[in-house]
Amino acid sequence: MLSRSCSVVAAALLLAALTGCTGSGKANPSPSPTGFASEEEAFAAAEELYRDYTAALNSYYAGADAYEPRLYLTADALTEGQAFLALMKEQDLQVDGEVEIRALQHGEAAAVESAWSVTLFVCLDYSGTRVLDAHGTDVTPERDESLALKVSLMTIERFRLAIEKSVATPEFPCG
Repeated sequence: MLSRSCSVVAAALLLAALTGCTGSGKANPSPSPTGFASEEEAFAAAEELYRDYTAALNSYYAGADAYEPRLYLTADALTEGQAFLALMKEQDLQVDGEVEIRALQHGEAAAVESAWSVTLFVCLDYSGTRVLDAHGTDVTPERDESLALKVSLMTIERFRLAIEKSVATPEFPCG
């Protein structure tokens, strides 16, 4: 049976990019050397990446052949994500169902030297998921149905963000 920390890691891995915001009607500033012209652009890219990541992971759990964590994760998140997938494979476990993004809130966005750092607060609903063993037996650990996360993203290419870290947080009520 998976431990609480594995459940948290599992939920954190199921985070996906959120869709971008609509335009405000103002003239679009030129991109800066850091890749985004404004905080709004950086947040839109972070949201899109997070939604895409969640969708890709849900597809992978549903049986899609391909899933490339490096498209969405970097640093600690990549290491933890790869370790989680290896643990699931080693223990012959699979996730059934889909994680949903219940809520998302912008945290901070800042251009630092030649890169952006963006923080999102995400509420995940994973009440529709369960963990199954090789025989199809439900071995889902006891858990809350939702999880609040503080997600840190950073630019890894001029216009490309990746999830650097994702941790459970009481800063963003989720329930």
